[in-house]
Amino acid sequence: MAHAPVAPGVLKATGGHIQAMGDKEIKPELVGTVTSMERNDKIHPTRAVPGEVLSEGYSRNCTGFFLCNNVMEVEVDQDTVKKDSEYLQNHAIVAYFVGGKQFALIISSWIDFVQKQVGDWVGEGRDMDRGFFQIMCRQLVITQKVLTLTPHKFQLGIYIVQSWTPRFNAARHTGLRVPTWVTLKNIPSEFLGVDAQMANNLGELLRSDKRNALLMDQRFCIGLSLGSGWKTSLFITNAVTRDKTIILIDYCNLSIQCRFCMSTSHLVKYCRGFPSQGEESKAIKNNIT
Repeated sequence: MAHAPVAPGVLKATGGHIQAMGDKEIKPELVGTVTSMERNDKIHPTRAVPGEVLSEGYSRNCTGFFLCNNVMEVEVDQDTVKKDSEYLQNHAIVAYFVGGKQFALIISSWIDFVQKQVGDWVGEGRDMDRGFFQIMCRQLVITQKVLTLTPHKFQLGIYIVQSWTPRFNAARHTGLRVPTWVTLKNIPSEFLGVDAQMANNLGELLRSDKRNALLMDQRFCIGLSLGSGWKTSLFITNAVTRDKTIILIDYCNLSIQCRFCMSTSHLVKYCRGFPSQGEESKAIKNNIT
């Protein structure tokens, strides 16, 4: 660092300032910095030259540093980027602890617990900032198993796990696909053979409920994109009879619509069609659970 010259005379240091004997105190002024590159050391002025006019794309910052504002494009090995992206999409998960960033020891304990749940190795990956972190799995089938655990209740709190996607940004949560249990309501029997195809149209199909063959409503765990909006219904057509059927979509543990009449204008506690207290238990058993 260099400083502006001071009046000639004997100098002494006083509390970080430089004082010329017999003169009033002089505060140093930064006029240049040195880039340490051994024999290629270079001085960078930090004070504008009087009357200077900078070319387009150049400026000085608040402390006078000379800046090049043109964004530099860098070429990289795209085959490596593609290979790593494909690997991460199959093996990486983004996790978040509800309540903010957790201590490393607690995260390690949670990962050990997850390993016991899925019966295979799960390891901690890189810190993704703002409380998000990666966990890694060896096989795609284990990745999908871990994703279906969300929201994962642990003795020290609740963890949310989500599919990793390229360009993930912890500040804006862009690109995330959130594993969510979705129920497709009242699917006609002739369409049960293609219920997974319907679910797959909502997002990445991670898992089907093993009891689907015995249930009126079909449940699936789907990786839903945060930026696509929560779909509330879909319709299907029977090509033989030309009949169209509306299938309502319910989301487990999310207050998106009334659990009784499926309206999005109110929740079940405000539903006018909800039975009286005497019939409440029966209604919950038949329509909500």
